[in-house]
Amino acid sequence: MTYGRPGVYITERLLPAPIANAGTSTAAGAAIGAFSQGPETVTLVTSWYDFVKKFGGYDVLYPATFGVSQFFQNGGSELYVRRVLHSDAAAADGSIPKTGGTMGTVAAKNNGADGNNIRFQITAGSAGANYFNLTVYKETVSGTSSDVTNDVILERYTNVVFNDVTSSDFVSNVVNLGSQYITVTVTDTAAAPLSTVVPLTGGDNGTAPDSADYIAVVDDFSAIDRPLVLFAPEVVSVLGATDALDVHNALVDWAELNNGFVVVDTADSLSVSDAMTYAGDVTPSAHVAVYYPNVYIQDPLGRSNQSLPL
Repeated sequence: MTYGRPGVYITERLLPAPIANAGTSTAAGAAIGAFSQGPETVTLVTSWYDFVKKFGGYDVLYPATFGVSQFFQNGGSELYVRRVLHSDAAAADGSIPKTGGTMGTVAAKNNGADGNNIRFQITAGSAGANYFNLTVYKETVSGTSSDVTNDVILERYTNVVFNDVTSSDFVSNVVNLGSQYITVTVTDTAAAPLSTVVPLTGGDNGTAPDSADYIAVVDDFSAIDRPLVLFAPEVVSVLGATDALDVHNALVDWAELNNGFVVVDTADSLSVSDAMTYAGDVTPSAHVAVYYPNVYIQDPLGRSNQSLPL
């Protein structure tokens, strides 16, 4: 049913609701945003805990984290997340030491400064002289580069070898196939690694993403074979209205081609007329809804009594 009054037009449209553990015919959420960590591929998360583990928790430097939290607090159960970084972001890495030099590299699997919190430890294995254990840690106490006592163990690989690329136990074969955090490259298989702790360094988030960076990743959701309800919970506050509009319209274009739906956020403290102006600039479509006014919630970080706009 379509109805309206002067200057306001509303079209009611039945949307498929996201249902936990449902098949591919039901809709799921989809979010794009800059996050402190995580992969740069479309990744399904099924709870706030799952999101925090992969992309990081509440962070005022990454406003999209608050929007994702509200998705789950309001009943969402399946969210496809695409992390956005600028092209100059870099992955952290560290050298595998041998006597008198290095014999390879361990690199963070994901770009960004969070990789600088990763370190790896090599110790003697239990299956013979050529076998070693490789443990991946996340640093919890800054400045303790060789002390892993208080670190969180992310992954552990036991009895891997560094000297036989044909072996099923070869470290690169084992780690690169299964690790969520690192990749291993061995350049000298004639050497043996030293038992030590090596921190990864050089990870960088790069320049803040611009509208082109957000737009460039939208088409990645085409690999998901189900209807998606898309939102970009930070673009208005981070990019400003003009650049955010470009991102919102790119989402609408994608939704029209892929049977999706877009929820467009408006800037905080807009007047009704300004919100209507912004809504009028969004590509007209039955696949989009403009959200206004903002709802305020208590700051989940408990820093003060201030409220945050959503």
